[in-house]
Amino acid sequence: MKEGSILVKGDFSFLLGSGVDLDGINKYTVKKTVTGQMEKPLIEDRLVNEGNLEEEFKRLEIAEEDRVIGSISWKLYWHYMRAGMRCILAVAVIILLLVVQGSLILPDWWLLHLTSRSHDQQHQIEDLYIYGGLVGGAVLLSIIRAAVFLNALINSSKHLHNSMLSAILKAPVLFFDTNPVGRILNRFSRDVGIVDELLPDAFLDAVQIVLFCVGAVVVPSFLNPWIILPATPLMIILILIGRYFLKTSRELRRLEGVNRSPVLSHFSDTLMGLVTIRAYKREDAFLKALYRLVFITCCEAISAAAIICM
Repeated sequence: MKEGSILVKGDFSFLLGSGVDLDGINKYTVKKTVTGQMEKPLIEDRLVNEGNLEEEFKRLEIAEEDRVIGSISWKLYWHYMRAGMRCILAVAVIILLLVVQGSLILPDWWLLHLTSRSHDQQHQIEDLYIYGGLVGGAVLLSIIRAAVFLNALINSSKHLHNSMLSAILKAPVLFFDTNPVGRILNRFSRDVGIVDELLPDAFLDAVQIVLFCVGAVVVPSFLNPWIILPATPLMIILILIGRYFLKTSRELRRLEGVNRSPVLSHFSDTLMGLVTIRAYKREDAFLKALYRLVFITCCEAISAAAIICM
């Protein structure tokens, strides 16, 4: 056969006698077979490369900024304490908080002890010295508690910042391709600012209020155990109200933190492409987009502040 048409038909001996160039036909057939075998792997390799490129493009897509949903576990509080001190020191700080709370209750207990005495015994000068010593000791221990607790939390925030900075410096280039600059700036500006400034004071106030409430219920219960009956349902109601409030306030705070990242990303992208923006006269469009992002962020911040004021 040649180009799809039959030239000669017969057996092998007849073909030899007819003078047909069998060597040329054989070489052409072998060449075509080898070429077909070579083209097939090339097509397969191209398909594989296209599949790999699609996977690479998917990896380069900017991931959406996620946020934690739900309540904060006690394990996270423990890790936060452990970030600034060793385990033994963290336990020692907890014991110090309980001891200081007990020292704050001692002056009230001493006054209760004085009221049980007779009228003449209540005016002894030694009892006043003891009461003054208990009050002074309670004030001194309260100052020590605040200093130790705040120092531990500041060390925790410093170690957390250093850990985050070390992770950023060791991150691969793919991390910066899939995470905008504004998102990284948001973590190092707003989140670190909250951990450094707001969280230590709020944490200390929360611990003091909880211990004060527990002491206000426990101490009178020794004198009149019937106080436990009305105090128990009141505590349950307050806990339910607090959980309902925290559920809303916590989510608003998280939304506020997430919505700050687009503002910083848009601002940094605008600065990087400022020449191109001015060349195509797109200043108004970028300015309107910035106003829109700032408006969304301000709405979240005002909603969170309104919830807290309530």
